[in-house]
Amino acid sequence: MNLDELTRNCFQSGFSAAKWLALCRKFIEKNPTAHSHETIENNLSNSILALFSSYPGDSELQGYLKYAVRSGELSLATYVTVFLQAARSPDLHTVATLNLLCHVALDAHYESGMPTIGSIVSYTETPVTILNKIQDAVALLRTAYTLPISHFHQLIHSASQLLVLLLHCVSDLSQISNTQAAMHYTSANDFLMMEYRLEPDVRTMLEGFIFTLSILMGDDVKAAREAQMIQSMQLSTGKNDVQGSDADVITFSLIFHQWINQRGHDYGVGCTNDAVAVLIAILRWTAWTPTVFYTQLLTTALMCLAQNPGKSIVWRAFIVGRLPSLMTSFDTAVKGDNASQGDWRSAVLTALEYIYRRPDLMVQCDQILSQAGGHSEDDFGHFDRDLLHSFIRHELVDLNFALQLDPAFTMESGSRLFTEAQEAGVDFASYLESKIGSDVEVADACNWITRIWRDNSSHHAFAHVVLKRYTQFTTSLDADDLSHLCKILNTSDHALDILSFHVKLTEVVFRALRFLEEYDCETVGDPQTAVSHLGDVVLLVQYIVVRYRLNPSSISMLDQTMSASYLFSHTNVQDPGTLSTEEAIAFTSWFKALFDSNSEGIEDTILRSTPPKLLLRLSTSLIAQALKSKLESDVLNNGISYFTSPLLCWTLFNVVRGILKEFESTKPTNPTFLDILQTLILSPSCPRPVVLLCKDQFYGLLGLKRLKNITTFDTTAVRNKLNEVTARSNFDAAKVATVNMQTWEGQPKQDIHNAITTASAQKAPNLDVEKCLRVSSPTKFLRYLWSEILISGSMRETETVKRLATFVLAIPRSSETPPLLPLFLHIVLPSLISTIDLQQPAEQNITVDILVTIISSALTAAAHLDWAVRTISGEHKPVLGQHSPAMVRQLAAGLRAQKDKHAGKLVAQKLAASQNFVSNFPFFVTDLNG
Repeated sequence: MNLDELTRNCFQSGFSAAKWLALCRKFIEKNPTAHSHETIENNLSNSILALFSSYPGDSELQGYLKYAVRSGELSLATYVTVFLQAARSPDLHTVATLNLLCHVALDAHYESGMPTIGSIVSYTETPVTILNKIQDAVALLRTAYTLPISHFHQLIHSASQLLVLLLHCVSDLSQISNTQAAMHYTSANDFLMMEYRLEPDVRTMLEGFIFTLSILMGDDVKAAREAQMIQSMQLSTGKNDVQGSDADVITFSLIFHQWINQRGHDYGVGCTNDAVAVLIAILRWTAWTPTVFYTQLLTTALMCLAQNPGKSIVWRAFIVGRLPSLMTSFDTAVKGDNASQGDWRSAVLTALEYIYRRPDLMVQCDQILSQAGGHSEDDFGHFDRDLLHSFIRHELVDLNFALQLDPAFTMESGSRLFTEAQEAGVDFASYLESKIGSDVEVADACNWITRIWRDNSSHHAFAHVVLKRYTQFTTSLDADDLSHLCKILNTSDHALDILSFHVKLTEVVFRALRFLEEYDCETVGDPQTAVSHLGDVVLLVQYIVVRYRLNPSSISMLDQTMSASYLFSHTNVQDPGTLSTEEAIAFTSWFKALFDSNSEGIEDTILRSTPPKLLLRLSTSLIAQALKSKLESDVLNNGISYFTSPLLCWTLFNVVRGILKEFESTKPTNPTFLDILQTLILSPSCPRPVVLLCKDQFYGLLGLKRLKNITTFDTTAVRNKLNEVTARSNFDAAKVATVNMQTWEGQPKQDIHNAITTASAQKAPNLDVEKCLRVSSPTKFLRYLWSEILISGSMRETETVKRLATFVLAIPRSSETPPLLPLFLHIVLPSLISTIDLQQPAEQNITVDILVTIISSALTAAAHLDWAVRTISGEHKPVLGQHSPAMVRQLAAGLRAQKDKHAGKLVAQKLAASQNFVSNFPFFVTDLNG
């Protein structure tokens, strides 16, 4: 247990603040650590703040914080720091929550009667940390202006008060560097220029603060700042881009989040051709220059890292480990695109120079990474220098340019792994192969892969070494070496995470399925070893499919498709009398071999004659039949022991789930089922993937009241096993398995709203469309999308909602996700037109303008995507359900059929009058007129 869990349990049990804090003190006393008092205070604050995402605006949680501050267990200065940092997260962005949290600080300060330095800011805080607090407070006030106004919670006023108090703490800034002064000057001045109706004391204090910083800034810094402002004004006013402003982090943020959330899928970051095709489509759709394109790409990537502290290590792996290799492939592809000419190499240099001249963003990334799970720079190195190393290794920049950005940069300061390979006198790929060879113990290989995970610049090479060996072993039907490699991948989540960024995981699964189909146990000398080796392959497929949410019924590579469903579907117990002849013969033979007291064990002949597929189908039924047969305990246990051996333990994913189902459905309770489950899960040879994939069902089992009467079932031992395996994994199977239970019907609507709010606040938004579609039908989700778009679009957020809608409708996703653009155009749009037709003319014009903007933008993006996929991947199948011309023709026919509705006429007229839309689909006007 940790402080987070203790606080959650106390709150959900209705404990008073005093009782909660007393328990926290006891917990801290009984669990002494090397953490400083400040770290303990941070953890105490965060344990409460984390609950506000589930209980927004809860006054009892506010009471916990107030009591902790008043008691002295939590200093006010630490609370203010932690709260202001946490307030950047969209999870806390409700008016009631932020207002209550502001008042914890304000009330405590005014009650103390102390000056600001000594209460909300400690005496020991440096000017730099005070400035960082002010920057966070400015961000909070900016958020307050973007949230809905509430008469019950005066958030703008309370956030303004807090900012003013912090500004009063500014004193001696002589130690602040020019760069730091420029960073804070930019942040405060940009906020002041947003023309919010600031309270008079806020505006006065901010203007004085900005003036003080301007004095500290050198003339060169001021000149650079003014030049940057002029350039920004020219970009925003001088170029009338049909797709909107160049200042856009929305598009790339949504794409990057999808790549992170859905890595391993089709059109994900792991498939280079698919990812490059998406980037090409974005380039053509936005009409950005090379410099703007790369600057947006890199800036957005860093913003995503800075705004996702919980996944910062994963984002680091993406930015340092994958993005440079993807840019190299993009650079090659874009040079062959006659419509995308430009100086791309110079664009990379300019973009890198821009982000390295933004100390606020780089510093924020470093701070987030240093706080990630206790990791330090010694674990992962300097983020900015590792990024430069990766760009150099992928030949995007050279050493001279790196030295211009960082004069202290050296190639020797980079990856220790590359240096070790050089010292060993071998190329890096050979060095990597030697560390995961068949002569290396699995545990040693996994420990070494942990080093690889921390060295992001080596990820690309490692992934392709693994894929090369994996392909070689599956193609040559080398079961021994393939088994060893699969054991490594089943044991090291880091290895799979690296693969998911660089390799199309459906290809990994496809090759394994084909291997299982082609491998023949009848021809091998030692079928027992062969079957256990096949089991390692089966476990890898099951683990990858569930962990990365792949569609088991459709695993494709090139033009071929295979199904892995048989590896997941055999949990039901079958009556032996319903089996086919082949199945019945195998069932009888195996039952006798496993559960007959006169059996001499499992002979080679039965292994040679039973395909693994058939054995998977029968395993659950064999054990269930043994339980029903009321065998002697030693006979039963002897048969079960085979399932804890390497020979059959690979069948346990289905067996465990099947026995759990039988236990739940059998009345009265049969304790023998529990004895078998306990034996299987506690066995040292129970495969790790089985424990991870079934742990959610086991945790559910442990919560059943009827287990209290069964003394033979050791719930503590089972829970400890589950916790032990889970603690060493970064895969949350429970979250995957119960997503439908934990998500309510209105969550997709809230997710869309949060994405729009985040984008409007000039932050990097995230919208997990796949997650939304797991709990909502596609048409209902699209109606949610439209309702949120209409509200924001009516408030002049047209550019924001257009980019969000284009992402939802025109960006390809995994094969199991239904194509949304045809559904929107052909199913949802007609009903929207009927609804709009009932509006008043003025309101109708605004709504139709928003609708036409979305249709035109999404179809234009779809056209560019069609072209990019066909050019880059050679794929002629429609990736969005239909090719864009077919969708436009069907749209024209649908609008022609709705000419009796005024709204339908307006939509048709405005689309026909759009030069950009008609230039991409010149046949639209002809088709519209019939």
